[in-house]
Amino acid sequence: MKLTKYEQETIINFNNDEQEASIYTASPQMMRKLDALAAAYPEHYQVVEQTEVSKTYSCEKHLINLRKPRKVNEEHSQWARQRMREIYERTAHRGDSSVSGRKLSVKIRKLRKIENQMAGERLWTWKRFRLFFYAIK
Repeated sequence: MKLTKYEQETIINFNNDEQEASIYTASPQMMRKLDALAAAYPEHYQVVEQTEVSKTYSCEKHLINLRKPRKVNEEHSQWARQRMREIYERTAHRGDSSVSGRKLSVKIRKLRKIENQMAGERLWTWKRFRLFFYAIK
């Protein structure tokens, strides 16, 4: 029996009196995650009940974790953007396998073409800087 997306719910239930939490789920993704946790940590996660479309798990209450959303300020965003540009510039000319894909190869060709065009000019002119900056965007 297949459930609709709306019916594929997950319910986490615990109270202040007990140390155990109960997790009921009909979501296949959540079942896979909890099955993996139950296999890796059987002392903490157990399958309590199983039906054709759902499972109920039991775990210690302290393992339930609610987090606040991550807040990134503009300064950190700019730093991360600049860091990625530097990594790209270092790896693009080497053909590093960790940075791959069609978009990258197009950008590498663009950068090499610009380098060839600028070979006779001074090392860093404003024109060259702008061309490099916009080519890696």
